[in-house]
Amino acid sequence: MHTQKGDFGYIGAYKKKRVLLAAILGVMIACVVAGTIYMYGDTKHVIIVCAILLVLPFAKQLIGLITVLPYSSIETETYNMLKELIDADQPGLMFDLVLSRYEGMMFYPIVLVRNEKVYAYVRDKDFEEKKKTYQSWIEQTLKDSYDCPVKILDSMDAFIKKANQPVSGDETVRKKDRYIKERLMASCV
Repeated sequence: MHTQKGDFGYIGAYKKKRVLLAAILGVMIACVVAGTIYMYGDTKHVIIVCAILLVLPFAKQLIGLITVLPYSSIETETYNMLKELIDADQPGLMFDLVLSRYEGMMFYPIVLVRNEKVYAYVRDKDFEEKKKTYQSWIEQTLKDSYDCPVKILDSMDAFIKKANQPVSGDETVRKKDRYIKERLMASCV
């Protein structure tokens, strides 16, 4: 099954894809260079341009891998517990979001968009110091499109409590929730 952005385990699948593509491109570059040296005795031939052209996509894959390397999904046991306590397939629940902006990247293991509000669960040993930063990243991501309250939580119990709140039956609210989710997903790696 193909893991998509926002699905549980996305960050691991993203890393595997980047490693595989970087390895393939690295082998291709090595083969072109080795083949050129074997056939001509040096690299002063036009065919080496193929290896040079492959370096840029190779570097892109490595950069994509390096930027997400420090992040990991929540544990499978935690995910399974979440599935039992809340509907893990509900439309506003997203996993493994790495928000990307020109200042850098910020990782949110679980994000829930519900009733025009955003709730994010964060695992960080310096949570109290960085709480405002985590909150402002989501607010800045949404500021040009939609202004909504953002609540950052470091307790799984508090997150589950928010996730179990009733969903609004108003179609306008659900439409805004979908829009907020799409906007967050568009800003993710």
